[in-house]
Amino acid sequence: GDDEKFDGHRIVFTDDVDTTQPVSPQAIRFHRQDATETEDALTQWGGVRSQQPTRVSVGTFDYKQPSLTKRTGLDTLSDQGNLPDTEAYDYAGEYYYHGYERGERLTENRLEAHESLAKRFRGSGGARQLQAGRWFELTQHPLHDLGGEEERQFLLLGVTVHAENALPVSAQLQALPGSLQPQLDAARKAHGLEDEGD
Repeated sequence: GDDEKFDGHRIVFTDDVDTTQPVSPQAIRFHRQDATETEDALTQWGGVRSQQPTRVSVGTFDYKQPSLTKRTGLDTLSDQGNLPDTEAYDYAGEYYYHGYERGERLTENRLEAHESLAKRFRGSGGARQLQAGRWFELTQHPLHDLGGEEERQFLLLGVTVHAENALPVSAQLQALPGSLQPQLDAARKAHGLEDEGD
């Protein structure tokens, strides 16, 4: 397809994670990273929780339809452990929705945003195929291997890259154009200091 030929950056705004594509290769191991390993891996992985409301309610008012249900509310699905139940209530202003079904859908959008923030995962390692906006499947992790396939799939919301050269700089490197290295080498030789350590 066209995705293979694209050689740049693309940003996609979406509210449906089902439209995202996997990284390639899709599976990334939770494993040690070593020069003898033939596959990339994540070496650190853990969940980060933040308290979120267990119920989201949205209110509105329409003076032309005073019998319209003026408040919709939904409970979260995620388990927040021993934390107390809390509610986020938002009066969205007049005419925010016209009909209960629309109000319930808008409330569900807000609820999903809170659920997404309740538990996130962070990891690090040498997996070069990671790209924000795509998802991957984590394999060989003791906690996630126990669940179903969805328990091992993670959407990448952000990727930070740190890189360094793993090879020593060769002493045989040629000087870059405009470098003073040839003049320095000539001066060393003229003074009997041919080795750089002298």
